[in-house]
Amino acid sequence: MSSNQVHHNSYPRIEFTQDVYEKHLGNMERIATLALAGRSGWDKATATPAHGWSRLTDNAGWQVLSLQAPSPGVHEYLCFGTLRTSLVALQHAFYVKNTYEFRALSAVMYEDTIADAALLNITHRQTAADVGQFFGVKYLKLLVQVLNEEDQEQEYVYLEFSGTRVDALGRRTWFVVTEPVAIKSASDSDPSSSISSSGNSRGSHASEPFHKSISFGERCSCVKLYRETYDGCVEVTVRTKLEAGGGNPEASVKLHGSAAALARKAGQLVFWKSMGVFIPSGLAKDLLSLCRTGCVPESVRLTTGSFAPSWEHGNKCKVCFKFFNLLRRKHHCRRCGSSMCSACTVALHCVDRPTKSRTSEAVAVEKFCKSCLVQAKIDTMRVDGDAGRGGGRRRGGSDDGTTHSVVMSDSNKRVAHLHSPTRNANGDRTYSSTT
Repeated sequence: MSSNQVHHNSYPRIEFTQDVYEKHLGNMERIATLALAGRSGWDKATATPAHGWSRLTDNAGWQVLSLQAPSPGVHEYLCFGTLRTSLVALQHAFYVKNTYEFRALSAVMYEDTIADAALLNITHRQTAADVGQFFGVKYLKLLVQVLNEEDQEQEYVYLEFSGTRVDALGRRTWFVVTEPVAIKSASDSDPSSSISSSGNSRGSHASEPFHKSISFGERCSCVKLYRETYDGCVEVTVRTKLEAGGGNPEASVKLHGSAAALARKAGQLVFWKSMGVFIPSGLAKDLLSLCRTGCVPESVRLTTGSFAPSWEHGNKCKVCFKFFNLLRRKHHCRRCGSSMCSACTVALHCVDRPTKSRTSEAVAVEKFCKSCLVQAKIDTMRVDGDAGRGGGRRRGGSDDGTTHSVVMSDSNKRVAHLHSPTRNANGDRTYSSTT
């Protein structure tokens, strides 16, 4: 698949009953509470070899640690980093209210690995009191580089819950919790023909998306904590855990040949280029975009903002004022239209933004000058209410509170039901195929 192809699938509308909603929300509230309590394994002071943690890499301003696994199928990582942006700017940038905005955000975060993205449901939206509030279901498909294999599609259907709280030390903290969910199409008349278990989604066909459940046994939960520091930066803590084969054992025996082969590859390794290490493919959603988090606010502002209607022709770069020649080629900024050189150029992935070039690709790499990037960063730091993103983002659809508006498809689309989490032997809620 071309790196610039983003499919427009026919996504189902996700629905769940009040009981299922309350169980999911209660489970994710519990996870957030544990993270904010700051127990062992949530800070550098307790993430030590004595507690089973070992340093995996320290690069690009991020420190990545791994936990000694109790079993071969469990992978747990802890990441610490500092972002030169504001908490409110991040909250505005990461909040999406429809599929267009989620696709635009995903293109910036995952760049040429993005294959598809959709917002399937919103239950909680941001408010004036908490601009970081969100509760909904998202779908993401990535094209990842697998060790000793061809690039493969990795799909995720997951529930995301976020909000702003105060942690155990009195620090204002924005948390983001994601958990895989199990869904099953209501059109599946034969329950035995529908595979539904918790975990990352794999092996679905673009021509028949969500015809059957596409979850084959992996469970990957992730918690991200963002805290502003005294110097105006944001400290980030990311803890993610992947459990292979944690789904319904009865479902796994019903998989046909090709799907079963994909399920057995749950432990495949992908190369985390920015950190120079290999990680399980199931963690690609949570970790591959980590190093780009800090520049998301200004990047999304540029890729979704207004484009220059025409080019301004000059003989020198508007940023460094150096003259163009055979070795210093001329480019044009998509935002302001001014001339710039390669050294003063920033390339960003834009989705669903047609340009003058004749192409049918949904994702295009557009060039922006560093002056516009700096100005966009300044604008995001001045964020005040909805102006934080509305002034620079091209809105895709209405925010009327309905589920139909978030996926922007026809009203006759299939309905899929979100399953209820159940309790495991330890009393913790997990996701299964039963309601």
